[in-house]
Amino acid sequence: MDVAHPEPNTSTCPCCSHPNHASGPGSSSSDAWQKMWTKVREVDARKITGTKEDLDTLLVFAGLFSAVVTTFVVDSYASLQPDSMDELVFLMRQSLSQNYTIADGVLRPGAPVISDMPFVAPLWAVRVNGLWFASLIVSLSTASFAMLVKQWLIAYLAMDWISPEEQLRARQFRHPGLKDWRVFEIAAVLPLLLHVSLGLFFLGLCFYTAAANQLVGRSTLPLVAGWAFFALLTVVAPLVSPRCPYRITLLKAALRIGRYWFSSRVRWMCSRLLDFARFCIRLLSKLVPSNNDVHVAPCRSICILWHRVPGRGGRCHATAV
Repeated sequence: MDVAHPEPNTSTCPCCSHPNHASGPGSSSSDAWQKMWTKVREVDARKITGTKEDLDTLLVFAGLFSAVVTTFVVDSYASLQPDSMDELVFLMRQSLSQNYTIADGVLRPGAPVISDMPFVAPLWAVRVNGLWFASLIVSLSTASFAMLVKQWLIAYLAMDWISPEEQLRARQFRHPGLKDWRVFEIAAVLPLLLHVSLGLFFLGLCFYTAAANQLVGRSTLPLVAGWAFFALLTVVAPLVSPRCPYRITLLKAALRIGRYWFSSRVRWMCSRLLDFARFCIRLLSKLVPSNNDVHVAPCRSICILWHRVPGRGGRCHATAV
């Protein structure tokens, strides 16, 4: 009697390509490692991809901005050096102003007048070139750091040649380094550095236009001041409202502390205003003691507004009347 024997399992393991191993107890463990690695990989890739896109945008802007600043620097750098045409005019005036004497029938020129005054660059030229050179250095340094951060992020994700379990272990080994060495904080500093570079360029542009023409300088200054005011407003606005979307990653902790201080100052001011209002109502009640309704209604409305202030409580005596 023939007994039907089960066919051997010839499937292979997706990890090690070993036959008769995929259906064993290790196959479920391998699938679990693969699922965990895929999920963790998606989270890391989403965060790092967003940071890399921001760095790409920053590199494009830094390149264009550096080219613009370089154009202005090439034009303004000549103001730091003596003008050759001015020297030529000085030599011609010196040759024409010489006194000639006749000695022994020979026409001899007198002693030349030599100017001992060295060339001094104008103050506006020193300011403009100093600000524009600083802006160019900060802009190029920002682009350099952006390329370094992109290389760090690419090296962090470079783990495709090992198994899922080893990839997870390598990821858990590398991930604390991103936090300890402040990689994402460095990436968040770069846009701020670029804004600093832009501010230096705008400030130098104000001096440059003011030296060229007063009317042009007066028209440039309000525009630059408006840009600076709006930039400062976007930094300070989160202190007023926690729902404000003007968030800067690097300043989260500072904004949280500033918001707490600002809210405490507001509560203190409201408390002082309420005490002053109560004093006025008490004074009014002494002046008009016969009519109790004169001060009840105002006090009741003030107490309603007071209870809406966060962190305040208590009961107003006028509401109980």
